[in-house]
Amino acid sequence: MKVSIIIPAYNVEKYIERTLKSCVEQTYKNVEIIVINDGSTDKTEEYIDNLANSRIRKISQINKGVSAARNLGLEKATGDFCVFVDGDDWLEKDAVEKLVDAYKREGCFVVSTYKDAYIEGENIRIDGSMTELGHEGRVEWSGYGSSYKPYFNLKSSCYKLYDMQIIREKQIVFNPTIQNGEDGLFVCQYLQYTKNLYYLPQQLWIILNRDNSASRSVFNPTQLSIIRAIEKMNAYSKSEDDKVFFEQYRSERIYYYGWQLILSKYNNSETIREMRIYLFDGAWTYFAGGYKLKSKLKYMYMILWYLIH
Repeated sequence: MKVSIIIPAYNVEKYIERTLKSCVEQTYKNVEIIVINDGSTDKTEEYIDNLANSRIRKISQINKGVSAARNLGLEKATGDFCVFVDGDDWLEKDAVEKLVDAYKREGCFVVSTYKDAYIEGENIRIDGSMTELGHEGRVEWSGYGSSYKPYFNLKSSCYKLYDMQIIREKQIVFNPTIQNGEDGLFVCQYLQYTKNLYYLPQQLWIILNRDNSASRSVFNPTQLSIIRAIEKMNAYSKSEDDKVFFEQYRSERIYYYGWQLILSKYNNSETIREMRIYLFDGAWTYFAGGYKLKSKLKYMYMILWYLIH
């Protein structure tokens, strides 16, 4: 079985070489590597060209964002299965082999996990101790409400082996209008068409933590698109138990970004108005949840702050 490794790359000139080499050096050899240069303005494309060979396919597009880049990769992929790797992360050498072996043995959606990496001067420190690990095994997937475990990392499209037949037949794609939560939405759609999940508690991805990465940027209004992502996840889900799960998840994100906006001193009136609506809408769910009194008082403070502003 052939595996397509799909890599969106935007301004990652310092990291893309390591990413691509980790894919080329996989112990599982039946792979194709598709790297999408998403309109980089640094030397990312030059570095890709220097490494390009028969196993690395470079595709260039004007900057459209990570979702559009991954969708283009899915469109061009010829593999039976696929994995996603970001342009500043990398894989353990046996990552694809272990995923494929688990699939051949279990015949279902395979979910693994990751280690963190940190830049310290000229060196990279890798630390796997912060990642929550669960027990290896097969799970009958009946929805987020009953089957979800935090260590499945379903909010990320990485660490997983996807069946391209499901993706093609069900036309599963990333939503380019959502800049925060698009990964979780993609995984949620995929899970609607699989009955089982096999959790492999092996840290096969190395995730680089850097201050200027998209996932760690300071507050901006596009981050609020996660609320729409969660609403779409709720709509996609076929399980009634998931309605409570997603309502709670939504209220937690409203709480988090409501506070982040206050701390950032971001003063756009339209964004503040949007956040005010979300806070009122999610208040009952949050107050009814099992949160500490301190958190509930903080939520009340935020409501007052947004009313004043």
